[in-house]
Amino acid sequence: MKQWGKSTSTGEYVTHTFPIKFTVIPIVVAGALTSNTSGNTGSQSNPCYRSITVSDFVFCMYDNARGYAGSTYIAIAY
Repeated sequence: MKQWGKSTSTGEYVTHTFPIKFTVIPIVVAGALTSNTSGNTGSQSNPCYRSITVSDFVFCMYDNARGYAGSTYIAIAY
């Protein structure tokens, strides 16, 4: 199964809830989106994963002063 999504929430930790609960912990690839309000073309910090479960994951992306506009992801499990 694969699922994807986007969040416009910003902050140190952003929880993405999967639309359909996985039966095993998925592989998640996520990235921070930028609004370029500070003239940047990407993040100036190190995004990370705080936790990944079958129903959600928490993405770390604290750097609001640099123009974060949210995050996007894809999750895959079989």
